[in-house]
Amino acid sequence: MTDTVLITGGSGFLGRYLGRRLREAGYRVVLGARNFEQNRHAEEFSGCDTKPLDVSSIESVRDAVV
Repeated sequence: MTDTVLITGGSGFLGRYLGRRLREAGYRVVLGARNFEQNRHAEEFSGCDTKPLDVSSIESVRDAVV
């Protein structure tokens, strides 16, 4: 079983690079952020899955981790 990592703010500079490195190390990585367009770019750059995520909304967090 592969460990899964959820990175909040995943569409930003640090999130994209961290996600890519963790994916290369064998983790399943999900990048979460509010901006759909930036999520798309982050997914293309890192090869990680992305999900819409607003950490100020408990429903959004629940949807991202389930």
